[in-house]
Amino acid sequence: MQYDQDLKNNLLSFLAGNGAALAGVADLSDLEAAELPLGVIIARPMPKEVVCDLMTQPTPAYVAAYKANNDFLSDLVEKAVDYLEQAGYEAIPHTSRTVKVPGPGFAPLPHKTVATRAGLGWIGKCCLLITPEYGPSVQLSHLVTNAPLEPDEPILKSKCGKCTKCVDRCPAHAIKGTLWEPGMTRDQILDAYACDDIHTGYMKNLTGLEECGLCLAACPYTQRRLKREGVAL
Repeated sequence: MQYDQDLKNNLLSFLAGNGAALAGVADLSDLEAAELPLGVIIARPMPKEVVCDLMTQPTPAYVAAYKANNDFLSDLVEKAVDYLEQAGYEAIPHTSRTVKVPGPGFAPLPHKTVATRAGLGWIGKCCLLITPEYGPSVQLSHLVTNAPLEPDEPILKSKCGKCTKCVDRCPAHAIKGTLWEPGMTRDQILDAYACDDIHTGYMKNLTGLEECGLCLAACPYTQRRLKREGVAL
């Protein structure tokens, strides 16, 4: 494929100008779940105030921000689909509106898979995407396309090292402490059912919310983000 660097630069500028904090292009040509050979991934951080709350427990503000971010990202992916279609290419949104999953962690093409292939980050021991800029305190969405966009360099190795902050913080003991490598299954890293049980059991009894998020606030990369943004920890 002959890549169109101007198209890629213009698309990334369009995404950044419309609120994407991070964006990249991934080669998906070897994945059956991708209807088209390339993925465009976007990320947006959760509000720092909401992340601070998660150092103690989730709040209604976390739930509201999570839903609002999902809606924002879905809207932006749809705009990017229109942008690429108007340029003459196919594009298909993979958003919380368009992809239905039968259970926890069952998306046929997870956003975080596209994100690692686009170089946005790696999979942490908590099974969330860890970005150098924001840690796991981001939300993701993506599209697939046949536009001639040059893929970014993938990240192929975890940078979590010996850190166990998320492992120690998990009330479900669902995080196994595994260092991620490409090709690993979710079950090698996380007991997603135990994690989901905490959402609907322990956390609901504690806070009235069927959400958790404690691990993402515990991550040192999240802590660095908060310090950089002026939060006193």
